[in-house]
Amino acid sequence: MSERRFNFTVKKLEAIEAAPAGKRVEFFDTDKNGHGLGLRVTDTGSKTFFVRRRVAGKPVRTTLGTFPALPLDDARKMAAGTMGAIARGEDPNAARRAARVARTFGELFDWYTGALGQHKPTTLEGYRQTYGKHLAEWGKCKANEITRADVRDLHSTITKGGATYAANRTIALVRAIYNRAIKQDLIDCPNPAIGVQLNREESREVRLLPSQLGAFLDAAESYPDEALRDFFMLALLTGQRKTNILSMSWKDVHLVDRLWIIPDTKNGRPQTVPLLGDEVAILERRRASVAGPWVFPSHGRTGHLVEPKEAWRAILSNAGIKHGELRIHDLRRSFGSLMVDGGESLATIGKALGHMSQLTTAIYARMSLEPVREGKRKVHEVIATARKAPESKVIDLAQRRAGR
Repeated sequence: MSERRFNFTVKKLEAIEAAPAGKRVEFFDTDKNGHGLGLRVTDTGSKTFFVRRRVAGKPVRTTLGTFPALPLDDARKMAAGTMGAIARGEDPNAARRAARVARTFGELFDWYTGALGQHKPTTLEGYRQTYGKHLAEWGKCKANEITRADVRDLHSTITKGGATYAANRTIALVRAIYNRAIKQDLIDCPNPAIGVQLNREESREVRLLPSQLGAFLDAAESYPDEALRDFFMLALLTGQRKTNILSMSWKDVHLVDRLWIIPDTKNGRPQTVPLLGDEVAILERRRASVAGPWVFPSHGRTGHLVEPKEAWRAILSNAGIKHGELRIHDLRRSFGSLMVDGGESLATIGKALGHMSQLTTAIYARMSLEPVREGKRKVHEVIATARKAPESKVIDLAQRRAGR
C-alpha cells in the first residue's frame, strides 16, 4: 500500500505489510471521525494506533494501543477524546508518564515472565531462581531509580561470591527486562544494565575420556533404579539434551521406523533423531513396563522425571569420577566428541545434536539421516567396546577413529 493517508478500514489495516528492516512507517486516517488517528507499523509487523498534534509548536504524540487488540472504532473514539483533552490544554500523556515512573522492578519482572509464549518453562524457572537469589531486594524499587552503578555493584557482589557465570546471567536478565519494557512504553528511563562490563567466560570442554567410559558404563548400568539407568544410557547413546530425554513422550517415539521426533528443542524447531539397536532395545523394554504418556514417568508436577541429581552423584562416585568434574550435559558433549573422534563432518555432528545456525541451516535441511546413523554407529561401537575391553583397547579404538 503506497498511500500514507487513506480512510482506515479493518480490511485495509490488516493488509498493511511490515515495514522494511530497521524502519517504521506511519499511516493516517482520513475518515471524518479519525480525529488525527495514526497507525505506526514496525519491521516486525506490529501495528500501533497513536494521535499526534502540535501543541505550542511542539509535537505531542499519544500511544493508544495495538491493532487488532484495540478495534478501529474504539481507537477512533479514543483519538477524539485525546484531541479534545489537548484542545482543553490538558496533557494526555501525564497519566502514562506517572505510571511509568510508578512501576517497580518487581512489577516489571512479573510482567516479563508472565508474557504468554515468550519463554519456555525451564527458562522461566531459571529466571525465577535468579530473581529469588539475586534480584528480590530490588522488587520494591522504582524501575527508574535503579542506576548503572547499582547494576555494576550487584554484578561485582555476585562475582566475588564465586558465581562468575551467574553474575553475567543475572545482568543479562536485567538488561532484557528493561529493553522489553522500554520498547513496550512501560517505563521511560535508560536501561541501567547497558554498558556494565561482564566477566569473561570460558567455554567448557569437558567430556568422558575413552579411559573413563568403561567405568562409567559399569556404574550407570548397575544403578539400582531401572528408569534412571535407562535415562543415563539414552543421554549417552543419543547425545540429546537432558530436558528433551526426561520429557520424552511415547507419541513422539516411532519404534517401527526407529525414529524419535522431538517436537520442541532449545532452538525452537522440531528435530528427528534416528534410533539404533541399543536405543530401541531400551525403549522397547520401557514401553512394555511403563504406563501413561511419558517414557520416564514420575509422580511429580510435570508427570515425568525432572532432575536426577542424586543418581548422577552416585554414578560418578562409583565410576571413580570426582563430584563436579562432570555434568549430565557433558554426556551430550561426550557423544559429540566421539563423533569428532570418528572423523564425522561438522554438518553431520550438528544435525545429530540438533544444532542450528544461520550459516548451517541450509546444509542441515538438505542432509539425509543416513550420515547421522553412520556417525552414531561409530560412537556406539566405542561405547560397546568399553563394556568388555580394557582401557587401552578403548583408547586405541578412539585414536584409530581419529586417524591417529
